[in-house]
Amino acid sequence: MTKRLNKISIILILLITSCNNLRKNDNIEKTDNEPIQKKYQEIIPNKLVYEFINNVLLKENKIYQSCENLLNKNYFIDIKGDSTLISKIDTLFSKEDKDFIKAQYLNANNFVLDPKLIKEKKLIKLDTTINSKEDLKRFWQNVNKKYNCVGFIRVPIFNKKRDTVIVQVSYNCGAFCAEGATYIYKLNENNRWELLITFDKWIS
Repeated sequence: MTKRLNKISIILILLITSCNNLRKNDNIEKTDNEPIQKKYQEIIPNKLVYEFINNVLLKENKIYQSCENLLNKNYFIDIKGDSTLISKIDTLFSKEDKDFIKAQYLNANNFVLDPKLIKEKKLIKLDTTINSKEDLKRFWQNVNKKYNCVGFIRVPIFNKKRDTVIVQVSYNCGAFCAEGATYIYKLNENNRWELLITFDKWIS
């Protein structure tokens, strides 16, 4: 009888241990998936975001002066908050600003341009079935056949004071016809946005 009880006790201990381990593994999996934002959150008011896009980028940035169409959302999803970008702006912003910028960058993965709030440009919907580089290549081939030029704006990212903005922009007008860069704008003493720095510029 005692031997049977001992065996039952050992089996129960093993079962409890296994269940606890499964729970721990479940928690690890959830934690690993947490950095991916599922819904866009309005960290910076949309009014300010669209004012900057319409009154600065679409009017003053030469990339968009000849491009009539805009892609409505990101085709590149970053789940780490772009540590490369953070390292490049390391000396320009405080740690508090960099944390604020990183949160906005992750949040930007799910930003979709609102056609009602974009002036003088036509929005092209990103194909949501894109799951690979080949899918993306096919998408751009189809877009280039239909439209002369398609621009892309990653949602403008602000510092805490909202007097400095980082924005990534590009356009595609066919094979070997594309350009892009990351821009930093700053409000001047007259409360107007001025281009401060251009980096990561590329031309194809």
